[in-house]
Amino acid sequence: MYNTTFLGLALLLITCSIAAGADNDQHYGSGSRIASQVVVQDRAGNPHGLTQLLARSSHNLNVIFIFGGGGLGHENTTETGGLWCPDSYADSKILRALVEKYQNRVGFISVAVPPVYHSQRLGYPERVFLDTTEHAVQYQKAKQAFIDSTEAAVANGTLPLAPYYDLDFNFLITQPQSELRRASYPQQAWHGAFRAADETQHYGVPNFWLVDNSGFIVVQPFRGNVYHGDSSNLKLEYALEDVTTAIETLLKARG
Repeated sequence: MYNTTFLGLALLLITCSIAAGADNDQHYGSGSRIASQVVVQDRAGNPHGLTQLLARSSHNLNVIFIFGGGGLGHENTTETGGLWCPDSYADSKILRALVEKYQNRVGFISVAVPPVYHSQRLGYPERVFLDTTEHAVQYQKAKQAFIDSTEAAVANGTLPLAPYYDLDFNFLITQPQSELRRASYPQQAWHGAFRAADETQHYGVPNFWLVDNSGFIVVQPFRGNVYHGDSSNLKLEYALEDVTTAIETLLKARG
């Protein structure tokens, strides 16, 4: 579905569709409740409990959008709104449409994840987000470039709201952290829980979740759209109409 203007980034980042295992034991779906330990960060690096953010929402239905965030300022991400993941860029139009239509009736939280397995393709050291200590200069530079480029995607209109961040890729990590991260990083039971059990992509983004104020997931998440890469991998698992139909049904049921 992408035209040739996206070829540079698609060749640089054949990342959203590279196969990877899914070894975590817990996978959220309809009927699951998000653990109180799930944490995101704001642009200043301050931690926020996801369920606490949901509890403070003025709406009893909320959309969580997890996506591949800023491309660290790399020139090859200009055609995808400054985002490193073309699939996330494609589905940002769904998020924009949802916010425009439902911002007075539904809460919205977006969570940006960095290109943890492919930072070297965007001008930074390989696996800098996973293996480098948080106080290292290289990590701090990559982190700031990621946040700045994601915030730039808000400024340019690609993203309709300021995101939170999953800087350590906890939401969708694919394998036990003892095999993937610096040894000092603490493993928690919820890490990887937002990843589908049968996910074959490295990252598993983008995805949409419909959640109530307590963190209860009310329908199966919308995920699996692949717009780029080898033609055999292209698929469209959901569209804007599917998400809006679910939202309308839930809003009607909740009065």
